Amino acid sequence: MRHKLYTGSFAWIIQRVSGVLLALFLTLHLYFMKNINGPLGYQSIAGMMKNPLIKFGETILLMVAAAHTLNGIRIVLLEAGAPTRFQKPLFYLAALGIVVLSITGAYSLLGGRI
Repeated sequence: MRHKLYTGSFAWIIQRVSGVLLALFLTLHLYFMKNINGPLGYQSIAGMMKNPLIKFGETILLMVAAAHTLNGIRIVLLEAGAPTRFQKPLFYLAALGIVVLSITGAYSLLGGRI
């Protein structure tokens, strides 16, 4: 039996996956922050943050955080009483916001200036 993915189903998957990814990031972030020992440890981490692969990872993190946040706002609006006929337009509006935030954030994170 096949299950058809509707807009709400797709948004539900995005919300769950982005939440898990943010929880994993937060765990790693807290681990690294806990293990910084003095100025040398901080300089080591700061030097590592200049790595292009880390910059790319920060860009992905921005996209995941934007997806989770804007989809969460969409869910709050629907739960607060917005008619369900607005589910698709709100989803597309959130997707547009994710694209805009991702492009502007990636430009800034990867060396551009805004």
